[in-house]
Amino acid sequence: MQGVVFNANYLAFVDDAMDVWLRGVLGENYTEGFDYAVKKAGIEWVSPARHGEEIEVSPEVIRWGRTSFDVGVRLEVGDRAVCRAELTFVCIDHDDYRPIPVPEHVRAALS
Repeated sequence: MQGVVFNANYLAFVDDAMDVWLRGVLGENYTEGFDYAVKKAGIEWVSPARHGEEIEVSPEVIRWGRTSFDVGVRLEVGDRAVCRAELTFVCIDHDDYRPIPVPEHVRAALS
């Protein structure tokens, strides 16, 4: 056993952190009136995180589109980068799952 975090777990960390971040910024019912789907996710591994180390996950919107937005995410142990991720989210209608414009309150809160 290498004693490091398995690389596929980083995407799970990012997914959990995104939910916590969006709930924290937009409120508990943050998808009221719309929903979102991940269209694309990419990860660049930088250095290993060892089991037991605390990983800080820091997201920020890096691009706004009409119906989508990209979020860049840094994962760090202390001041050492361990992973970078980029996700594209598409806002969708609850009923038919078709893309809809990013709600203004979402754009304002995450800018």
